[in-house]
Amino acid sequence: MKSKLFVFSVILLFILPFYSFAGEGSDTIGACKILPQLRYAYTDNNFDSENWEIPDVDNIVSGKYISHSAYLQVDLGTCDYFDIYGLIGVNFINPETGWWEEEGINTLKFDYDPGFLFGLGIKGTFFRADNGFYVGAGVLFTHMSAKVDWWESDANGIRYGWGDGKLTENNFYADLHTGWHFKNIGLTPYVGVEFRQVWAQLDLTGISNIPTEFENHHPIGVYAGLDYFINDRLYLNVEGHAIDRWGVNAGIGYLFDICGKPAPVVAPVIPESEPVLTPMK
Repeated sequence: MKSKLFVFSVILLFILPFYSFAGEGSDTIGACKILPQLRYAYTDNNFDSENWEIPDVDNIVSGKYISHSAYLQVDLGTCDYFDIYGLIGVNFINPETGWWEEEGINTLKFDYDPGFLFGLGIKGTFFRADNGFYVGAGVLFTHMSAKVDWWESDANGIRYGWGDGKLTENNFYADLHTGWHFKNIGLTPYVGVEFRQVWAQLDLTGISNIPTEFENHHPIGVYAGLDYFINDRLYLNVEGHAIDRWGVNAGIGYLFDICGKPAPVVAPVIPESEPVLTPMK
């Protein structure tokens, strides 16, 4: 147990310097397995506007906010090399960390209601060696929407406007990852590269009839993570993302075998034949 905790601590110190969401874990969980998890994610979001040049949009050119998400994720192993999973939860945006910039005008500040969050994804392992090395890939779609109360401030921070609106954020992720499963201690460190495409929309009542659309700065990022099975069932995961999105997420889950173990094969019992005495003639 001490050796497990030592290895886990070393890898955790490697991961935490990555400062997002959707921690899928890495390797597939196996056929007829189900893994429900409770997860938390910290995400630093940065956006650029796609249509700020339209005069009716008031030239909102960029945005930023930090969010905290709590959600339930359930993985289902359809075979040993393919999983499907879904997630549902709530997203909390910190108003003290957020702003939306109008070019040459001012900065918009917001108060956010808790947002509704859900997602669907798949992942597969297409190579697995006997020594524990494996390579896999996955895709994930997530949706988040939240109502906002907004107010404007000039360069001196004087509050002079208010209103309401809605923020919607859709994300598409595709990733390629590799890892190494150390079966004797239950640890699986992994690293990967991911493509992320964001479609975000900000609709503010009283400012514009045309919603402002946003996208992410860079579509390519990297991540690193760790899967840890304390025993055959209890599961821990931590994952950090960098470059495109900055954040860390973690989860705890319990693995169930929904099909059960097959009944042992019992060898047929062949009765011993008794010797037959043939009378002598």
